[in-house]
Amino acid sequence: MERMERLGAPTNAGSALGKRNVRGRSRGIDLDDWIAHHGKLPIKFSDVARQKSSKDDKFELDITRPSIKKYLNDCMARRYSNYRTQMSAHFKKFETIEEARLKPFENVSPENWLWLCDHFFSEKFKKRSAAGLNNRKQVEYNHCGGSRAFQVRLEKKKVLGVQASKIQTFHDTHTHIKEGQRVWISETAHVQYDKMVEMYEQGIVGGGTPDENEIYDEVLKRKSKRHRNRRLSDEETEELFALLATKDDKIKQCEDQVQQMKEDAASFRQNVLNQVLDRNPNVDANLDTIQEDA
Repeated sequence: MERMERLGAPTNAGSALGKRNVRGRSRGIDLDDWIAHHGKLPIKFSDVARQKSSKDDKFELDITRPSIKKYLNDCMARRYSNYRTQMSAHFKKFETIEEARLKPFENVSPENWLWLCDHFFSEKFKKRSAAGLNNRKQVEYNHCGGSRAFQVRLEKKKVLGVQASKIQTFHDTHTHIKEGQRVWISETAHVQYDKMVEMYEQGIVGGGTPDENEIYDEVLKRKSKRHRNRRLSDEETEELFALLATKDDKIKQCEDQVQQMKEDAASFRQNVLNQVLDRNPNVDANLDTIQEDA
């Protein structure tokens, strides 16, 4: 009876009427009874020789490759940016800089925290912070194209010999795959894209050559100065050269395959002609001329 009460079970049939027949609170009950009679259970850990771990335990990474180098730089930049944002938010909790200096951020040395306080309190940082806040307020929606600028995406496609379309780039950077279907990140972006396509098609029907930049600016209400040439960074240049080298290798492989196919076809044709001549000695000698023409 005592055990049933501890388990939360009814002590008589009448008290069980109208209640669901479910399991009571029984987790750990048996262990509690055992400890009450025998005491706590001793746990022993055997000494195991631990090996030093490193980044090369399971993978071999060539950090000189542009793609891997760029990924690491981007990853560390995001970590630094997020950490700096957390420290800035901690600094803004205090009303005065003197009070903030007395309470450093977690895991930041007092010397570094003093420097950060002066940095966060500087007019240069305040100006940049206010400008960033104002720019974020003006953004109607975000995109899923990452940190790479749209102009850089277009230049990359041109270098690789792919047809560059600003309207298509807008589509690719404002849609993503969700549950196997491509969806828009914003209905506003969807409407603007449809408007771009409509204006472009109207220009073609009218017999003209529509300018995608003008359509893009008109629909998004952008200024034309955004189309000024932008110099590629060193990392982006390295990435493009790496892609070009890969493309050249693929072209060389295709050329070698085509040449091999030509040689195989010529060899096959010669074998067929030889078989025909062997089986039909009286065949017209004009076959030699046909062979040369082929």
